[in-house]
Amino acid sequence: MERLREKLHSQRGASILLALLFFLLCMMVAASILMAAASNAGKIRSSYEEQQKYLTLSSALRLVAGQLEQAEYRGSYSIYRWDVITEDEEGREITTKYYHIQQKSGSFGCGKLDGVLTFQKELDYLFSKEFPEYNIAYSSSFRNPPPSFNKDPSFIPPSLSVTVDGSDPELQEKFPAVTVEAEMDESRRIHLTATLKESDAKVYRMEAELSAQGVPAIEFSPEADEFPLDSPPGGAAAVPVETELVTWKLDWIAKEVAGG
Repeated sequence: MERLREKLHSQRGASILLALLFFLLCMMVAASILMAAASNAGKIRSSYEEQQKYLTLSSALRLVAGQLEQAEYRGSYSIYRWDVITEDEEGREITTKYYHIQQKSGSFGCGKLDGVLTFQKELDYLFSKEFPEYNIAYSSSFRNPPPSFNKDPSFIPPSLSVTVDGSDPELQEKFPAVTVEAEMDESRRIHLTATLKESDAKVYRMEAELSAQGVPAIEFSPEADEFPLDSPPGGAAAVPVETELVTWKLDWIAKEVAGG
């Protein structure tokens, strides 16, 4: 104990040098701890900001998906039935019954986005596949695939887009403008892509898909003695018919495409 006290009060250079080295070591350890703390704080702040961006994208996607879940489509067509009376060689009347089914423009509504997002052309095209082949000449406007169903692998399908921000009263928090693009495939699924661009050119994306509930179908069964014709005669009475509703339901929402 006495020897330690003498070293502490010693005026020799070795003791001072040891003290300085010990002090330097403490400073290096403290600096390392501060740097690690600052780095972790930066990572936490960056992670929090990124999380906020994806929460913003999620809010925009859920807002658009919520309106699409209110979307409804009904296919439309007309049924024509008429009789043709002829005479046989003996002058007896023969009545032949004919029918014709003709597609009409369907109806598509989309909640608050009605008139902004519409897939009526795509849905009418898909519904046209339910009609008999003889109806092609009279449904050419429906039978032509819309550009969004182009099979060329280099083709970029046109997409409908809407800009969403936090000014909507249904949202509890305000957020910057987000562009949401929507497109439909041939299974009637609607794919949404939300994009948020930062001033530093960094782009955040989030995606979602809605699955179709229901398939429009022709509900008509001709009688055994009825025959189809490719066009009705002038004056033939038409019976308008609408299909059951097709609606959509949110299937998934994620930062990446499903399975990514």
